[in-house]
Amino acid sequence: TSNRVMKTWGKFLTFPATKCSVIFISLLLLGAGIYGVTQVDEAFNRRILAKDDSYLKQFLTAQEKQFDLSIPVSIVETGALDYEKYTTQQQIRALTNIVTENKYYRDRSLSWMDTFSRYAEQTNKSISGPYFLPALREFLRIPAFSHFSQDLKFTTDGTRLEASRIFGFMKSTSTSTIQKNAMLTLREDITEKSELDAFPINRLFIYFEQYAITSRETVRNLIIAAIAVLLVTSPFLVDCTVTFIVVLNFAALICELFGLMVIWNVSLNSVSMVNLVMAIGFAVDYSAHIAHAYITSNEATVNGRVVDALSTLGARDRKSV
Repeated sequence: TSNRVMKTWGKFLTFPATKCSVIFISLLLLGAGIYGVTQVDEAFNRRILAKDDSYLKQFLTAQEKQFDLSIPVSIVETGALDYEKYTTQQQIRALTNIVTENKYYRDRSLSWMDTFSRYAEQTNKSISGPYFLPALREFLRIPAFSHFSQDLKFTTDGTRLEASRIFGFMKSTSTSTIQKNAMLTLREDITEKSELDAFPINRLFIYFEQYAITSRETVRNLIIAAIAVLLVTSPFLVDCTVTFIVVLNFAALICELFGLMVIWNVSLNSVSMVNLVMAIGFAVDYSAHIAHAYITSNEATVNGRVVDALSTLGARDRKSV
């Protein structure tokens, strides 16, 4: 029965009007898919990893609704600096402005150098040259400022300051796209606007890194999968034109899946990326087999080969599914 149905379907597809309709609809879907590629969102919602009634979802909802999710970001300076120089101190203070001027960060910071400078002005102390280290030690011994000792790293003999850090505060957000942009833009700002060997870091950046590489990794994995399909199917399909059409079909399929992702409001993340790569594997099971049946068919005409491929292998493939 399935053979007869597929044979009838194959004959219907060989009508000129049907061919034009199929080509038009295919191009329309491909165009919509290409548009979807440009519109797909890269946000990642941790809620998709848990059940609707899970404790994780309750926790995330309560945290986002009731509490401030501002993330403190450390700007660490580990270069070989002479902290006793006035220019060095000004450069460290300038880091504060770089952070607060970034649109993803709050207009406040926690800087030992800013506080230390204000302390020196209020007490009329010099913090340049040989006066720097004694004044700094006196500053850190004051209980109100002693917590800044965690932001300073002295050499083993205590004669020199070899590393320091200040804090900026990312604006409250749970959106992965904004978190990724906050991490990347601050790196760029510090690199372009500061002469110091400084870099921003937070333990959550480990997770934000995956948001930054999702698009690149998705494209790379899809290309590798397509090349693998091309290499595996070429010896069996023989005909270069048919092989190209099969690969083109995979590309169209991926584009159309991106279009569906936009319609279904599915973002591009590590989970959907795996499914996109898997889609190529599922597609090759049908497309390549039909193409192989078309190539090996004994029918004399093109339309006859189409009907034969669909009514024989096409029917069996549908049964296996």
